Amino acid sequence: MIQMIFKILSLAVIIYTFMCFIRIFLSWFPGGLYSPLGRFLTQTCDPYLNKFHFRFLRFSAFDFSPAVALCVLFVVSSICSGIANNQHTTLGRIFAMLVTMIWGIFSSLLVLLMIIILIRLLVLVFSNNSNSYDSIWSQLDRSLSPIIFKISSVFSGGKPVPLKTALILAFIMLFIIWFGGKILIGYLAAIIESLPI
Repeated sequence: MIQMIFKILSLAVIIYTFMCFIRIFLSWFPGGLYSPLGRFLTQTCDPYLNKFHFRFLRFSAFDFSPAVALCVLFVVSSICSGIANNQHTTLGRIFAMLVTMIWGIFSSLLVLLMIIILIRLLVLVFSNNSNSYDSIWSQLDRSLSPIIFKISSVFSGGKPVPLKTALILAFIMLFIIWFGGKILIGYLAAIIESLPI
């Protein structure tokens, strides 16, 4: 009986997670939230999503609060699924899942940022008209510059560097963080999961 309750609860959380994802996706399109589906999802999902709007989850033009909200739902779903499948759920396993989920979000954001940096670098190298003030690239530069120059300052010793150099240095630094973090989090999650709590 309890297993069935947790299976239903896990399924409900998965459905709600999917609804939140669609609501987030609709916000990227003008008027998407004003459709009947958009209004329904806004009423259903915004009370939950708004609980994660913290200032430290916003960096420049990027808001990571929806990713954190979805991560919490995935963890709750995983815990319910584990209980439903008769797995022994310990505090260590829950913490290991949390660490892995948080790293998964952070890792995804790092990969996305590396892809954006790589695309911007390729456009900068191969295009003669990539610096016009009204281009999408200049808008992207305004959003990314604080991040890119902050990251590249680690390598440059705080000295100003050209945009192309800053992009290369930021890409290298992000790749090192992504690769090292992947290894470190794997070991950390295994250690936390093996704790007898």
